[in-house]
Amino acid sequence: MNTYSMLGIGLLSGTIIGAGIFSLPYVFSQIGIFAGIGYLILFASIYASVYSMYASLLAKEEGAHDFFFLAKKYLPVWAVPTVIVTTIGGLLFALLAYLTLISPFVSFAWGVGGWWIIFIFWVVSSLFIFVKVDALGWAEFFGTASILCAVLFIAFLAFGSLASAQAPSSGGIVSFSLILMPFGPILFSFAGRSAISQVVRIWKEGKKVFSLYAVIRGGVFIPAVVYIIFALSIIVLSPYSVSGDSLSGLVTLPFYAKTILAIVGFFTLWTSYIMLTNNTRDILLYDMRFPKVIAFGVPILIPLFLLFLGLDDFMEVVEIAGGIFVALEGLFMVWMWHRAFPRHPLRKYAYIPIAVFAVSFIYICTTLFV
Repeated sequence: MNTYSMLGIGLLSGTIIGAGIFSLPYVFSQIGIFAGIGYLILFASIYASVYSMYASLLAKEEGAHDFFFLAKKYLPVWAVPTVIVTTIGGLLFALLAYLTLISPFVSFAWGVGGWWIIFIFWVVSSLFIFVKVDALGWAEFFGTASILCAVLFIAFLAFGSLASAQAPSSGGIVSFSLILMPFGPILFSFAGRSAISQVVRIWKEGKKVFSLYAVIRGGVFIPAVVYIIFALSIIVLSPYSVSGDSLSGLVTLPFYAKTILAIVGFFTLWTSYIMLTNNTRDILLYDMRFPKVIAFGVPILIPLFLLFLGLDDFMEVVEIAGGIFVALEGLFMVWMWHRAFPRHPLRKYAYIPIAVFAVSFIYICTTLFV
């Protein structure tokens, strides 16, 4: 493994690992450990394939291109506006997911919460939209490092107490009503399409000396392993029940442990939030040619507005973001690949992720609107 391949794996893994990790312990607690691990392996395999398809599209293009360029080239004209709405909607709901986590993090450690904590976080984070993205390049690195440190710390606490703790249930047969419940959270947890263009760029700059698809598999399955460790650790440390945000149920942890987790978690949410805010701004400003007042105003104001409308439940927001927006994004990637490679020998296998994304979209829409 050379430097270029390690950089590509680290970039993709770091982009994937985010707020979605906090929804997975609750999913595991509902469907059982074995089923949860099975779901993660299944969805990691699907995303390794889908991201490889997307990478194939980018690899055949000269120069650096993005999602919107490929959508305009390979999809019908009428589908492009839906791609734009899906991308922006997914980013806004990801920002909303981070906002819903702030108060539980602070309350978990110090027993205080409320709108004023969210408002302070929102004000401080929003100010960074006026900073150039190049100056914020460190944010994603330290945010990912913070999550990994938190996972290691929680695993250390869990394995240290495992001898005296009740072993987590592996679960039996998953009831039919819970079969589709994990789709939204897990899809959200594997969202990392924006990193693929950078991975392909690294592959091209490295003169294609490593396997692009092997790097993508590594970049997808490393987060899956991290997710499993985190979910099992939270279940072991939650004596009564696992909360939707993972941390609220850790009532027996000592104060120092809660403080460390809250600080690390808060820093993780902050760095990820400002990067997503700037990413949304750039798409609106440079790709869609919106005026600056809209490009800056939408990522700043819309997530807070949605929060005021009552979308303040972390699991609900994650289900919408993953089950609707990430699922549609996945469908678009596979659709573009299908149109770009009409004679590919593996075309028939692309219907597997199509079915998963479609089922997720239909299930969440039915749950919300029916």
